[in-house]
Amino acid sequence: MRFGPQTIFGFVMVVGLAACAMGARPGAMVADITRDTIIAEDHPLWKSIKVESVTGGRTTARPWSSNVNSDEFYQALRDSLQLHAMLTASTPRYRLQAELLDVDEPWHGINATATATARFSLYDDATKALIYQRVMAHTHEASFSESAVGQTRIRLAQEGAVKGTIQKFVSDLIATADAKSAVFRTAP
Repeated sequence: MRFGPQTIFGFVMVVGLAACAMGARPGAMVADITRDTIIAEDHPLWKSIKVESVTGGRTTARPWSSNVNSDEFYQALRDSLQLHAMLTASTPRYRLQAELLDVDEPWHGINATATATARFSLYDDATKALIYQRVMAHTHEASFSESAVGQTRIRLAQEGAVKGTIQKFVSDLIATADAKSAVFRTAP
C-alpha cells in the first residue's frame, strides 16, 4: 500500500491535533497520604484550615504548551487539604494563602523535567498573625515511557512538580505543627 502526500499530510494533522494544548488536571496534583501525613482528630490542624487565596500560575494558551493556572492549583491544594483532614467547612482556626511562583515549561524531548515553586503562608484566624511561611519547590521528570506525545510529557512533568510541591508543604506543615505546639492552637 502506498501513501500519497495527502494521506501523510492528513496523518500529520491528526497527530498534531491530538497533541493540542491541555491544561493541568487538578486530580493529578493532589498530595498522597503517607504515614507521616496522617493526623488524629485532636491534632491542631484537624479540620482547621480555610484556603483564603491562591494566586500565580499561567493559563495554557499555545497549542504545543501546557501550564498550571491558579484555579487548577487551588483545586489541587484544596483537595489535598481535604484528603488530609485539614480543610474546614466552618469557621477556620487558620487561613492559608498560596502563590504559585513558577512552573517550568520544559522543551519537548525524550524526557520532560519541570520544577514548580510555591509560597505557602498560614495565618492564625483569631490573632491574624503569620505563623507559618515557606517557599517549597519540587522537580519532576516525565519519561517517554509515560507518553510518546511531547506535550503530554510536559503536562505530566508539570503536574508531578506541583504535586510534589504540595506534598512537601503538607508534610512540612504537619511536622512544624508537631514541633511548635505552642504556636499552633489545639482543636477545641
